[in-house]
Amino acid sequence: SGDLTGTANPQNVIMNGPRSVTANYTSTNSITVTTNPLGRSIVVDGTPYLAPQVFNWAQGSQHTIATSTQTVGGVRYVFSNWSDAGASSHTITAPATSATYTANFTIQHLLTTTVSPNGAGAISANPSSGDGFYNAGTSVQLTASASQFLNWSGDLNGTVNPQTVIMSIPRTVTANYSTGQACTYTVPLSTYNI
Repeated sequence: SGDLTGTANPQNVIMNGPRSVTANYTSTNSITVTTNPLGRSIVVDGTPYLAPQVFNWAQGSQHTIATSTQTVGGVRYVFSNWSDAGASSHTITAPATSATYTANFTIQHLLTTTVSPNGAGAISANPSSGDGFYNAGTSVQLTASASQFLNWSGDLNGTVNPQTVIMSIPRTVTANYSTGQACTYTVPLSTYNI
């Protein structure tokens, strides 16, 4: 502004008289976009990142931040909320001071149950889960059915039935059953001397 105008940089000024030139700058602030727990996927202005990320945005500029539920192996991160109470995808206006926007997630772990041999019995879980995922820390009681139950293996062991598993990590539990079958033999009497 002054004796130069516009946004081109650099510019020349002709010194055919006294000149006054002002370079005007936009105030930017450090804006952190992160997740709890750290390292989850976020999308900022349409570009994917792993959190946390720091941006220098002009005060009053608008930006879109987004995230969603994510599954990595046997761990699922269910989106709960943003720290500013915005929807999973929403627009923010860069504030006048540095700020942090945090996406909070509920952690869930996968419980995989199997029966050996296949079809020899069944396992029931209480509480039940439609897809095998449980909130971290949930106690799940597992009960093996059928009279030929032998023992547990994997993340449970022993013969006590039912047993409880704590979902602090993804878990795999197998109920092992006896494969022995009762047999009946008929011996013809003519083969023996009575």
